[in-house]
Amino acid sequence: MFKSSVPVKGLIFDWDGTLIDTESVICQSVQQACESLGYPVVDQGRIRAGVGLGPEKVYQHLFHGVDNIDYDLFRKTYRSFYLQNKVTLYPKVYESLMNLHQHGFKLAIATNKRTVTFEPEFENSKLSEFISFWACADMAISKPKPEPDMLLCAADAINLSLDEIIMVGDTVYDAAAAQTAGCRMYGLLWGAGSREELLPVSHALFDDITTLEASVINDYSGHG
Repeated sequence: MFKSSVPVKGLIFDWDGTLIDTESVICQSVQQACESLGYPVVDQGRIRAGVGLGPEKVYQHLFHGVDNIDYDLFRKTYRSFYLQNKVTLYPKVYESLMNLHQHGFKLAIATNKRTVTFEPEFENSKLSEFISFWACADMAISKPKPEPDMLLCAADAINLSLDEIIMVGDTVYDAAAAQTAGCRMYGLLWGAGSREELLPVSHALFDDITTLEASVINDYSGHG
């Protein structure tokens, strides 16, 4: 496992597929919106491959080669279905972030979700007491991952250098943002990305957040 001489003092988490279990809800909502609008129904494999892309790129990915798609109408229709379908945190996320916070690690969120969708989910998650900063793809300060902007903003906001931070995500887009920004990448395998995709671009992989939490605390707690 990757170890740096610089101790980790903070973690930046992706949201969808990392902290919150949204994959099935995203797939269902995309397909419902397609059916409602009479657009070709996108298969689940293509939808999963687009999880983690920014708001504009994801629509181009979903409907590549299909003409006469009103992206703005699709976004509004998709969101209306998405808000009807309940999303929840993955198991033990609340407890693991609480433990990391209590051990002195600064925590932030960097998501390619739009603010209007992220904010109610974040509020319902009860994670705000542990999170020092969050950034969404439609904020003026940041561009969507794989661009590194929101990681750079988060590092500045929590007053840490990038080599003191781990990016935790479930897609290659999270990994690309981490690499460009200059921070470590830990992959969680319960989201959209497969082991085969994440292994070459991650410093470590974990099946769930409790094992990731234990590794971070064991390796870096008390070294700040």
